[in-house]
Amino acid sequence: MEKIIKIIVALSLILMALDAGIMAPATQMQVQISFAQGLSIPKPDTLPGPSKETQESGKGKAYAAETVLPKITKALMAFAGICSFLFLVISGIRFMLAYGNTEAISGAKRQAQWAVIGLLIAILGYAIVEIITSVTFT
Repeated sequence: MEKIIKIIVALSLILMALDAGIMAPATQMQVQISFAQGLSIPKPDTLPGPSKETQESGKGKAYAAETVLPKITKALMAFAGICSFLFLVISGIRFMLAYGNTEAISGAKRQAQWAVIGLLIAILGYAIVEIITSVTFT
């Protein structure tokens, strides 16, 4: 068993060394630094974010406010909606498994009530964020 592990480790190291030797020239990027304009790190076109021109013009904060923050808030609202829907399903299962126990039924009803309220808040929050981000200021 120990011999097999040594062979696997040796083969993986050889493959990593071959991969690094083959891929390294293709992935390296030449960087020219000009200290007269300040230090600037080039951004490949495949990465998301503001372009070099946007960064140089000082509109990077506007990019964050107009693009990044709405995406984050929409993702959080979607997560809240998914969680509240999941809790609604769980409360339905609790209601079915109550078997006439009034205490369990009332607990399941309360959980369903709060899950529906959470779902409505998530939907309204998403709508508010969508409306605010669609407004253009001139």
